Amino acid sequence: MFVLLVCSTSILAEQPSDAVSRFIAKYGQPDRIESSEYENPRPPIVTKWLIYLKEKVRAVFFVDTPKGSAPPYHGWQLLGVQDTRTEEIISPKELGQRMQGRMKR
Repeated sequence: MFVLLVCSTSILAEQPSDAVSRFIAKYGQPDRIESSEYENPRPPIVTKWLIYLKEKVRAVFFVDTPKGSAPPYHGWQLLGVQDTRTEEIISPKELGQRMQGRMKR
């Protein structure tokens, strides 16, 4: 007996992605987590920052939930990674080098 499960792409698109959890699973717990999800008034684009002090890395995420949803949010997408000193974007290669000591094996 075979069971075939079919999911439409619209159903999959509704499932929030949690890039924050995946980032932490790969690089470990950040030194600080900051978020705009509980600011009043809440900004149009809700963001979360994972900050790694020694490595001078800030990972920036935006909320991935339907507009108008109330916090707490569980779906986040990675927007980019930047140097905390210069605010410049860090490439994936540079991120790997900086975070090498924190990477989970």
